[in-house]
Amino acid sequence: MPKGNQPKVSTGRVGRKAATKKTFPETKKTNTLFETVVNVVRESKKGVTVAMIRKKTGFNETQIRNVVYRARQQGKIKNKARGIYISC
Repeated sequence: MPKGNQPKVSTGRVGRKAATKKTFPETKKTNTLFETVVNVVRESKKGVTVAMIRKKTGFNETQIRNVVYRARQQGKIKNKARGIYISC
């Protein structure tokens, strides 16, 4: 037989279409509460208080204090003085 006239070999995939990959529009990643508070502290040169973080972010004071506690435990921020936090 000539090369151009070879019989088709069945692969068992008769009538099936190739799966199409779904694409989703890229979404802007939003910072978590933790990341937002740590970034505010990081951006400050002289340090920030909870009240200053609250003004910049609009978060609840309790939420901010919890984040500050966790960030201090992880070593991401530290106390400069009582109530003033700076980035490490």
